[in-house]
Amino acid sequence: MIAFVIPVKPKFNSKDWGNDNALLSRTLKSICNQTNSGFLVYVVYHDLPELTFDHPNIKFIQYPFSYLNSDSIEDLEDYALKYYSRKYAEYMFDKGKKITFGCDKAKRDGCNFIMAVDSDDLVSNKIAKFVNSSSASKPGWVIEKGYIYLENSKFLIKSKLLQGINGSTHIINSNLVPIPDLETNRLFDFNFFESHGYLRTRIQQLYNMNLETLPFYGAIYIVHKFNSSAISDLVTKFKIKTYLKYLIFGKLLDSKTREEFSLYNV
Repeated sequence: MIAFVIPVKPKFNSKDWGNDNALLSRTLKSICNQTNSGFLVYVVYHDLPELTFDHPNIKFIQYPFSYLNSDSIEDLEDYALKYYSRKYAEYMFDKGKKITFGCDKAKRDGCNFIMAVDSDDLVSNKIAKFVNSSSASKPGWVIEKGYIYLENSKFLIKSKLLQGINGSTHIINSNLVPIPDLETNRLFDFNFFESHGYLRTRIQQLYNMNLETLPFYGAIYIVHKFNSSAISDLVTKFKIKTYLKYLIFGKLLDSKTREEFSLYNV
């Protein structure tokens, strides 16, 4: 069985709580559209989301820890500030520890594989069937091939290195997912899935095991005005200026893709 773990930002950190809930509802519909029923979804939250969708495979898990100010991150100077601003370190800590908390629940429930999913991204409905038909001893997969979608546009941008820009890109054997002491406040301890550009190397270094590449387009990275990532600017500048660029990088958004990923306008 595969677990999908979704961390939800606290309401006070939201720029538009209603929009965040609409995006999360769409993400949940996407995940629960799997062609194989062997999956669970863990939604980890401070503030209970107000959703328009529910499913028996979804577990809502209230996060028991207070939001942590950057000054309370134990490895702020030694690690966090080497890579992030103070504000972004807070965001990464909250998100990463929520993912870890959800992973702990998933492991206790006997899930064989775990995938962290951002609360606004979409996934292929083929993932659960593929994972559950594979050997439980496999270390996992990287979603290299995926799409970038600018909200309300009519096309997708194909990416063959999605794991470099998006966190919803790794499916890891639950035995390889570390669960540190949840009472600690070290960012490094909770950035396993968050360091997505390094995770394949990390698995190889820690366990001498190699993640495989998922053999199909597995996720859609949703770009909207409230994204925390600078990818929004990248896509806005891209604009597919020529027909040739469109042929190389673009894909018309057709009904088949909409159905596979449960993609509809929010």
